[in-house]
Amino acid sequence: MNFGRLSLTLGPARSASSDPLSAIFAVPGTRGGVLSFDYTRNRMWTTSDRTTLVTAETDPIGYVAPLYGTGLYVQQTNAAARPVAGDARATLSGSQYLQMPTPGFSLRKRFICFAVEQTADVDYKGFVTSAPASGLDWNQSSAFTVGNEDGHMAFIANVGSGSDMAAKAAGAGPTPAAVWDILIDGPSVEISKDSVVVASTTANSQLAETHAGDLLLGCRYEGAPSSFFGGHFRGLYADISDRIPTGDEIAFVRDATAAEAGL
Repeated sequence: MNFGRLSLTLGPARSASSDPLSAIFAVPGTRGGVLSFDYTRNRMWTTSDRTTLVTAETDPIGYVAPLYGTGLYVQQTNAAARPVAGDARATLSGSQYLQMPTPGFSLRKRFICFAVEQTADVDYKGFVTSAPASGLDWNQSSAFTVGNEDGHMAFIANVGSGSDMAAKAAGAGPTPAAVWDILIDGPSVEISKDSVVVASTTANSQLAETHAGDLLLGCRYEGAPSSFFGGHFRGLYADISDRIPTGDEIAFVRDATAAEAGL
């Protein structure tokens, strides 16, 4: 399915039947949303107080509001840590990140989809982290991280026994631009690259149901935001929580993410 650059209308609400992305979040019990890093969508501001819209490439990104859904946004209150806007992307140079305080999303029913391009293949950098409320690090039963581990995209959490649980996409490093998604369904986790499952695990039984920590894009959390990646989030970031989306919904999110990223 080839959408080209999606024509996502930001005017009056469209009916769920005519707007598949909107329909996903209209299903009762669904949390989360979809972010767009295309500044022409008028959903990004240069500061976290949303005073001035991002209107040009190289503008800082201080706040991103949801394009779809209502339970997702990210911000950066520190001017020095704000990513930079580009052509349908957010550029992070190794010290920038975006954060959402305490979303409380499910850690056991969740689908995350994003297009990322790492400009330098450096190990142990985080792309998405559900941080713990403890203020410690991602390696807790109430947290996880998705990042570059030993040169491969990986989902990593702690199974509660002092050892990591990991699903690593062998031979599929995160440096080339691609659409990645993580499907967490109870004890099962799947990592897909460009709609193909490249890693999985069923050792997720100890991961907590929900978390009260923060959501971070662009880094891991180890007592504080750290292990920042350098590269681009391109197009969309979708986070569907509290239910497992259908196969058709997953396919549409993947296709929409690829189209918005120009992949």
